Amino acid sequence: MGKRVYYQAQKRVEKLSKEKVLDLTFDLINVFSLARTPSESADLLKDILTADEIKDIAKRIRIAKMLIAGDSQRDIASSLHCSLATVTKVSIWLQTSDNGLKNIINKLPKRSKMPDN
Repeated sequence: MGKRVYYQAQKRVEKLSKEKVLDLTFDLINVFSLARTPSESADLLKDILTADEIKDIAKRIRIAKMLIAGDSQRDIASSLHCSLATVTKVSIWLQTSDNGLKNIINKLPKRSKMPDN
């Protein structure tokens, strides 16, 4: 027999106003834009993200870079040891976005060395 529910499940109510969310987003965007060197960017990322979050974001950026270069989704999933679903999600982002990710990836320099720290 099915599970009985005697009460209605509560919906999570957004606790922040739209204005507060916009204010937070403004700060986030400006924090990233103020990092001027790769070393400053590395320090910032280490301070605000966990190691796993940094790895996941870096992997998504590499997926996007490989998709833009024309690599197949299966080859990307295999070489980066990630799921095909993750690659597909990034592909959808690239197809439906305002080109922000594409523009930045096209500006990426060739890696010459890691930042000092």
